[in-house]
Amino acid sequence: MIAEQLIKYRSFNDKALATELYQKLTEEGVPVAWEDTEGYFDASFSNNEFLNIYYIKLRQQDFKKADEILMRSVSENKEEPVGDYYLFSFSDDELMDVLRKPDEWNEFDLYWAKKILHIRGVEIKPEDLEKAKLERLDELKQPWILDKLWIICAIALWILAFWFIHIYGAVAVIFIGAYISFSKKTMPDGQRVKAFSTGDRLLGKIVLAAGMTLAVFILLQYYAVIDFIRPL
Repeated sequence: MIAEQLIKYRSFNDKALATELYQKLTEEGVPVAWEDTEGYFDASFSNNEFLNIYYIKLRQQDFKKADEILMRSVSENKEEPVGDYYLFSFSDDELMDVLRKPDEWNEFDLYWAKKILHIRGVEIKPEDLEKAKLERLDELKQPWILDKLWIICAIALWILAFWFIHIYGAVAVIFIGAYISFSKKTMPDGQRVKAFSTGDRLLGKIVLAAGMTLAVFILLQYYAVIDFIRPL
């Protein structure tokens, strides 16, 4: 049986926070995987925690369950915010916006945004909130706008690599093309969607093909399979 793909759910610079989440989800029976960047940096930076990133990875279908576990943990913790807690200064509309965009806030903020609204006597209809979350999800699924500077850079690198017969330039063009063609982004519910539009991905595949063709040409030149004379 093919193992289910695990997707990055949360990332941390603090190992203790990542470990706490890992243990909490494991105790709740959620399949969890750990990934980090420790060992990727020079030993002289080993004490700099900000260079290390710790990832908690889950199955896509477990994202919602993990969210519910974290929200339940906050509500059971009974931790009170400090007196100058920033959400206290938010208007009702701003607090509702917090609830509509849970991907931008942590569980503590989401819990207290709802609680503050309740204290103020503001009714929160579950169906309206669910509708707003779906609209937010549709908004996040919209493809990124491709910065045409990437294409200009790829063209410049291709020309330079072709003229100076430099394999690294071709590799850079391939990287740019592959990034545009195959990049995906993870939604709050764990879905993975294409990062760029169909038209931009087609452009990326053209860049990728041009880079691969150039790489083959340079390798053939290097091994003297062909002899290319640059035009004057």
